Amino acid sequence: MIALVISSGTNMAFPTIMGKVIDRTAGREDAGSRIPDKVFFAGAFGIFACGSIASWVRTYSIGVAAHRIMQRLRTKLFGRLLEQDVAFFDEHRTGELVSILTEDTEIAADTVTGKAANGMRSASSALNGSIMLLTLSPRLTLVSIALLPLVGVGAMGYSRRLKRLAARQREDAADASTFAEERLSQLRTVRAFGRERAEAQWYRELCDGSTELARRAASARGAFMGGLSASANASLVAVLYFGGSLVARGAMTVGDLASFAMYSSLVGLGFSGLSSFAADLSKGLASAERVFMLMDATPAVPLDEGLTPPLESVRGELVLEGVTFRYPSRDKDVLCGVDLRVPAGAILALTGPSGHGKSTLAALITRLYQPTAGRISLDGVDTATLSPSWLRGAVGVVEQDPVLFAGSVADNIKYGRPGASAADVEAAARAANAHQFILEFPDGYNTKVGQRGRQLSGGQRQRVAIARALLWDPPLLLLDEATSALDAESERLVRDAMEKLMDRENRTLLIIAHRQSTIQKAHTVAVLRDGRIVESGSYADLIARSGGELAALMSGGELAA
Repeated sequence: MIALVISSGTNMAFPTIMGKVIDRTAGREDAGSRIPDKVFFAGAFGIFACGSIASWVRTYSIGVAAHRIMQRLRTKLFGRLLEQDVAFFDEHRTGELVSILTEDTEIAADTVTGKAANGMRSASSALNGSIMLLTLSPRLTLVSIALLPLVGVGAMGYSRRLKRLAARQREDAADASTFAEERLSQLRTVRAFGRERAEAQWYRELCDGSTELARRAASARGAFMGGLSASANASLVAVLYFGGSLVARGAMTVGDLASFAMYSSLVGLGFSGLSSFAADLSKGLASAERVFMLMDATPAVPLDEGLTPPLESVRGELVLEGVTFRYPSRDKDVLCGVDLRVPAGAILALTGPSGHGKSTLAALITRLYQPTAGRISLDGVDTATLSPSWLRGAVGVVEQDPVLFAGSVADNIKYGRPGASAADVEAAARAANAHQFILEFPDGYNTKVGQRGRQLSGGQRQRVAIARALLWDPPLLLLDEATSALDAESERLVRDAMEKLMDRENRTLLIIAHRQSTIQKAHTVAVLRDGRIVESGSYADLIARSGGELAALMSGGELAA
């Protein structure tokens, strides 16, 4: 702030110094008050040097402050996004969230630092310049500011129009960002259908919409700046015309008229800067509103609220009583009064037709969603009363399509336990039958897996994901279609790994599968159809039932061998 005041002050002093230089050269300066040339010019250059140093300090300080504010906004916002429940991301597009995280935070930070500083400088130029104009010649000042009301009206209209256009531009940019991110992340699908040119054309059309808005914004900006330039030039011509008559009558010196003209330019630049600041402020406030809207979003399931019993005491008994669930965007229940019991240390296989709620049930167990009705309990404790963070530490999950992060194989295996030793990582990989194929890579456990693990095959990704869950060593493990992406040999290796899981006491295993070879190893099999448990029992008993649900699935080919 001090540097800003000093640099603004030296800018205000410049016209006066230039006027004195002109009068001194023309011999119009009062001899009685004349300062020696050496002292005068030394003082002038000293003021200019102070202004230069202050400008550097101001620019440096604002740049550093803007970066720090942007960094704090981004880290805080990213943390808040990670706290949101899954339903939040069902309702918000990832591309839009990334756009707010990267672009809106930068715009908001720049608005409260660089743009705000420029606004204050412009206000200083307009205010202090007007004071200097009045000091030099009140009559000439009236001539100079005659067009000011017209400029003010134009500035308000320009600011409102630019705010509307900026909001629409941000929406279009978010749409384009979402589209690009989705297509690039699923490039294999795009390429499989030969849709590269069609998708490029679609993206071009999205960008064209934003281009049209940019053209309108540029047109509005050009019209306003052109009008502002014309009014400034007209004002300067009027100042020189009437000021020349005052010089001719001896009411004003040539130096004073030069100073007045320069102060008029500073005032014009000040009001021009304020107009630009008003437009930037509107844009910055819109970005800040989006940022703080996400920061203020309250997750339906707070991460760290609830009970946190010792993990060592968890036995792994899982009970669902009358569990009903409906996605917010749908008008039909996905699960309807589900009753299910998985004893501690047991293996339960959940099967049924695709799209009937099996994966949704797994998401409810880990509290990614809250049941619409009913109760889920772990060792007799309602999971709604448990801390979600603690619960997810007690329940390991291997998803239907496991996601690996860009990094090494070892980094992905120890994602849940970053401090795990190399020996622990290797032990988990061995248990998941992943150690052998990892060693076949030139860099072993340090091999990079690529974005989303694309450098690995589907079976390899599955086994790395199982190793990740094993290293976490949870008392309850959910395998969601854990063998769906595997060939026969890979499935055999995974089945071996699953059998090893039961060597640990108190390990409860819930398997969601469509393969007979997977579910026949379970102690209990439950069939889910239309969101309801329609049949449960041992594999042998269910398969022997004439007209039973499991038998119907097998005879209908809905269960692979």
